[in-house]
Amino acid sequence: MIQIGDRVQVGSRIGADPAWAVVVDVIPANDYREALYRVRFDIPVNRDGRRSEIVTITPNPNECWVDEGIVFGPFLEQN
Repeated sequence: MIQIGDRVQVGSRIGADPAWAVVVDVIPANDYREALYRVRFDIPVNRDGRRSEIVTITPNPNECWVDEGIVFGPFLEQN
């Protein structure tokens, strides 16, 4: 079971590569729908070394709600 604070990878319905993120909120599944996870994506770094934000439709940059079916993990941090 994925919980708040877990490191996950989020897939895409359009075939884009999975993106790393941290779960910041959860709406549990019920009889009518699967669980929803609010995730905060890692801020990617461009080739020139500048940070760029992922555009999402939530008030916070780099965060969005995603369906359980495209969230993979949790993964442990390893150095």
